[in-house]
Amino acid sequence: DLHVDPVNNGFPAAGKAGAFQERTEWMQWVLDQTEPYAIPMSFVSGGWYMERVVSEEPPGGGAVLVRRMYETGGQIGSHHHKEFRASSFNWPSMESDASLPEVRKQWEDNINWVDAGIQKALELAPPVTADINGINRIKGAHSPQDESDYHQLMTEFGFDVREPGPEEDYYGYFGHHIWHPYRPSAANYLGEDLIASFVQVPAGPVIGYETIHHGTLQDMRPASMKRQLLQIYLNWRHANHTDAGSKVWTWGWGSHATDFEPSSVSRAALVEMLPWIENHFRNRIKPNSASVLQYATHLDVADAYLS
Repeated sequence: DLHVDPVNNGFPAAGKAGAFQERTEWMQWVLDQTEPYAIPMSFVSGGWYMERVVSEEPPGGGAVLVRRMYETGGQIGSHHHKEFRASSFNWPSMESDASLPEVRKQWEDNINWVDAGIQKALELAPPVTADINGINRIKGAHSPQDESDYHQLMTEFGFDVREPGPEEDYYGYFGHHIWHPYRPSAANYLGEDLIASFVQVPAGPVIGYETIHHGTLQDMRPASMKRQLLQIYLNWRHANHTDAGSKVWTWGWGSHATDFEPSSVSRAALVEMLPWIENHFRNRIKPNSASVLQYATHLDVADAYLS
């Protein structure tokens, strides 16, 4: 999961433009690492970033990045915190106690600009509503705080998948993340409700760090990440060898564009983790011909779960 968080709205115009360029370059670096392994990226963007993509004439680095994400098998989705579009390149944040209509505007502004960025990057000719709806199917947001309101907006806007994050609380209890996609309950996002309108795809937080995220101390340094992947592998292998029944297993991590500035621990961790996964899991086949590893986007995981 690679997502673009909001830029400080207090930056001057040049600072916002500079942040856009920096984050674009750092995400290009990430693709340089993943493409040799044919790993599709789960990319979710804020509206402010896509407004910059649309404003570039001719299509510039941002549009090239988004198109590259998509053409290498990746997904493009929508991600925001509490920001809305007040005017051109002006994305302030609302208060935490914003009303549901105010939060709905946050969703509308960010989703609409992500749609516009997709149209620009992929050079889709109007009308493109059906095409874009088939691409922008995943949503992550810091508001609304009320889970039932979140479910309402996911249904209203027709999103099939929620970006990883809320379910990270599980790590605080068990030392690892949830291993299976599920439909979250509107009463408790760690609970399952098989009639929920969307799928939650679990993953860990930022690669390379041991820090508090979503209120839970989580270790995502390489040694811990290797332990976690070995845990899920052993549990999957037991289920596979005992014919425990069909189930979708998933594991992964998140990151922000800003995590990959040149001297970051996330860069070092990514460079360590990718070849380790490749060497130990890529071509591993069990005696019953089951393949151990498949790289997938959040949408791929959700589609497998739904099928």
